[in-house]
Amino acid sequence: MTEKFRPELISLFKKQRFLLQMSEDRFRDEVVRPFFFRQGFKDGRDLCGPSEKGKDALFVTTDKLGFEEVYVVQTKKGQINLARKASANLVEAVTQLRTASETKIVFTATKRKVLPAKVILCVSGKINDAARNHIQEEISDPRLLFLDADDLIPKIDELFGELWLGIDAEVAPYFRKMKEIVENSDDTLAMADLLPSPSQASVATDRGFVMLQLYRMTLKLKKEAGQVKKVPDFEQLPVTGLLKKTSRLSVIFGSAGTGSRHH
Repeated sequence: MTEKFRPELISLFKKQRFLLQMSEDRFRDEVVRPFFFRQGFKDGRDLCGPSEKGKDALFVTTDKLGFEEVYVVQTKKGQINLARKASANLVEAVTQLRTASETKIVFTATKRKVLPAKVILCVSGKINDAARNHIQEEISDPRLLFLDADDLIPKIDELFGELWLGIDAEVAPYFRKMKEIVENSDDTLAMADLLPSPSQASVATDRGFVMLQLYRMTLKLKKEAGQVKKVPDFEQLPVTGLLKKTSRLSVIFGSAGTGSRHH
């Protein structure tokens, strides 16, 4: 039986970093919308654009008396802090939240116009106390609420912890690019045929440690008989050479036994 996924086993630091690395659009689509939908809210329309009037998304819920309430959400990527003076991000947030609180929502089907019941600033990072106090002083509206990473993470664990399954999946873009290169190549290349022969590779023995040599295969353009073709090209470097590379991710392939340890 497959063990149930337990989001609490993933460190808080990894979750915070995962949210911070998201673009604002991805944060809104993959975090904010599911956050509200899983709690029974409806609508969720995207209001981004020149006519957003201070809000990025809109959600509708029904109160205990059966009346519909509208929550408008302004999303921001990163941290919202206030040190000696207000940052541009904070000033923009204040302006947008004030506009959102003063603008009526129009429901086209019923032609009903209502002010939002709640106006929420939702950020992928943290909102420090000074920034919260500054916004509340500038707007002074009891409908104003804040949601930052500290508020979101426990709720994500509870409502849709599967979000964290992609927390270590930064390698996915690398594989997508590799797939694209292979599929778009003019020639079908067999990886086994392109790798250097065994006589060129270093081998580890029982008598000691031998530096592992890596071979990186790329495609370069070569002109033959007036035609430009893509041909394989190789770069050889010791495994420790990866530390000097600027690339954030590296994937090492090898045949069976390549990475074995000898005692």
